[in-house]
Amino acid sequence: MNQKKIGIILTYCIMVFNIIIGLFYTPFMLSKLGDGEYGIYSMSSSLISFITLLDLGLGQTLVRYISKARAFNNKDEEARLNGLFLTMYSVIAIISIFIGIFIVTLYPSLCSKTMTSQEIYLFRIVFSILLVNAVVSFPLCVFSSTINAYERFFFLKAINFLALLCKYMGLILLLLLGYKVVAITIVTVLSSIIMQIAYVIYCTKKIKINFSFGGYDKKFIREIFWFSFFIFLNLIIDFLYNNTDKLILGAICGTSSVTVYTIGIYFQSYFQELSTALSGVFLPQIIGLYEKDHKIKEISDIFLKIGRLQFSILSLALGGFVLLGKEFINLWVGNAYTQAYYIGLLIMLSSIIPLTQNIGITILRAMNLHKYRSYMYLVIAIVNVGISIPLAMRLSGLGAAIGTAIATLAGQILFMNWFYYRKVHLDINQYWRNCLSFVLPVSIMVCVGFFFKRISPVTSWIKFTFFTLLFCGIYFVLYWMFIFNEYEKAIIKSIVTKFKPKSGWRKNE
Repeated sequence: MNQKKIGIILTYCIMVFNIIIGLFYTPFMLSKLGDGEYGIYSMSSSLISFITLLDLGLGQTLVRYISKARAFNNKDEEARLNGLFLTMYSVIAIISIFIGIFIVTLYPSLCSKTMTSQEIYLFRIVFSILLVNAVVSFPLCVFSSTINAYERFFFLKAINFLALLCKYMGLILLLLLGYKVVAITIVTVLSSIIMQIAYVIYCTKKIKINFSFGGYDKKFIREIFWFSFFIFLNLIIDFLYNNTDKLILGAICGTSSVTVYTIGIYFQSYFQELSTALSGVFLPQIIGLYEKDHKIKEISDIFLKIGRLQFSILSLALGGFVLLGKEFINLWVGNAYTQAYYIGLLIMLSSIIPLTQNIGITILRAMNLHKYRSYMYLVIAIVNVGISIPLAMRLSGLGAAIGTAIATLAGQILFMNWFYYRKVHLDINQYWRNCLSFVLPVSIMVCVGFFFKRISPVTSWIKFTFFTLLFCGIYFVLYWMFIFNEYEKAIIKSIVTKFKPKSGWRKNE
């Protein structure tokens, strides 16, 4: 089995591990730390995410240029690239120190009305520890990027998995022993630094990494930064969508609101992961269709096919969350966090259309139109901040979720669907007809489910599991009979066939 296949398998293992750990570790951590310290850790992590934006997309850029140098077996070029990026990352690390000092000084004053003096003291300690990790990690990004460029995926992912495993074992042990947020922050940082040191040792011993400083003109440096720009822009957008609401809530409403909001959007991350599995693999095919003959009709057909498949998966997940999400949260972390259900529901409802159109991002990249999407998403992300602040002041976490939903509706749904229709010439009208064909059956199922919940409330994990399996079973039968087309049925049949027990070996296998 080659490095790529092993890397893919380990990536999925890490994803499953994170999901399982998250389901069990989050309520455990919450119960041990309490709302206040959990909110402090969440706020500090969000602010550190802001500082990590200083990466500017250089890590992915380095992978690209090292891979190019390797293709020509140009070791001198690799050494100069390593020296150049190590220099840039070192400068970024120094800048991050000053930004970190500014944040740790200014942000607590913004929260003085919502945080106690003890919480502010803990925030400064936790943030400072996480800042040390960010500062150390910046120069060491050169080594992890080099391992990636050399396609040593087994080592890269294996060390990542081991670091995660050791981190969570250490965190659980410390929490059981009664240690609080400062201790778990130190363990988190140590596990990260040890992982980075392992990358350094591997690069030094196995890859024989070299560094050469100097020898690049301004034109080449401009080329690097231009290549990194749209990656950086996407990082900013991701940060604004994923972290800003928590920072706003921390400043306006306090740490308890941050905790409730964090639990609410926890489900959105997995909802998003469900939508990304099908899009990227179609990029070579779409590029071929566009570059050779500009076959927009065939590209549009791919957009519709993948959109239907993604909508069938996400409508099941969304329908299940609408029906059983509140019961899951109550069983998982307790009745005190019921508002997290409405926060998660708003974010998931507003994002289902953009997520089922993820293949559109691939199409835009193939047609070299992705910069327009990046510009619009940046504008909408900024608008989201402006809307969420006054709404959060009135409605706390629910208000922040409403602001995000409005921004998503305006930018990711209305504008992007207009852009796909008018500029890319995709069959958006047929896409919406497909969506409506999925919405009615799942809505009926949810309504029936609510009726049966009134007769037999879901008050235990056994009942929750029974309702979940029943919902999934009815969904599949109903969609197989009335919704799925022949193409979708053929995909399901092929998956079932692969996992079917074989009576014996065939020679051609």
